[in-house]
Amino acid sequence: IFNPLYRGKALIVVSNNDGMIVTLSPEAAALGLKKFTPYFQVAEFCRANGVVICSSNYALYSTISTQFMRVASRECYSYFPYSIDEIFAEFGNDTPQNLSKLGRKLRHDVWREVRLPIGVGLGDTLTLAKAANHAAKRLGYRGVCVIKAHNREAILGAMLTTDVWGVGKRIGQRLSSVGIHTALQL
Repeated sequence: IFNPLYRGKALIVVSNNDGMIVTLSPEAAALGLKKFTPYFQVAEFCRANGVVICSSNYALYSTISTQFMRVASRECYSYFPYSIDEIFAEFGNDTPQNLSKLGRKLRHDVWREVRLPIGVGLGDTLTLAKAANHAAKRLGYRGVCVIKAHNREAILGAMLTTDVWGVGKRIGQRLSSVGIHTALQL
């Protein structure tokens, strides 16, 4: 937000006292860096590869989160924060086209007012909304995805079980061992 020169660069944010990686840009992930890795283990690699290192600033994150929540919740009937950078909101049961238009507006408004790039996922349940958010960011939906009956099977069929909210690596391996590989199969 505050330094546009960092956009598109490999960047990591390290925890208090620079202990471990708490978040990273897609470019840093492409270099093989992973969240929750102790920073000292990758410090030399980061220097050698020009990775931008930022220390965490939780007071600033709280301020930005408040701004994000204010803008993102304007158009909804009700909402509740899920985390510092995520909300669940109720918009009513509209057509996929109208919901997609609303999602694009929300994304645009948050970018214009907070300078925060977001993904917007809309679905009939919290789990489908999370799946839609994953699709919005990683399955070619350009930041906004609405899951409804007409596209539910295609989107869930393209998602691995480990992409499902609450399914981690170990559970994913157990599911895979019994032939369940996609969110649709699950």
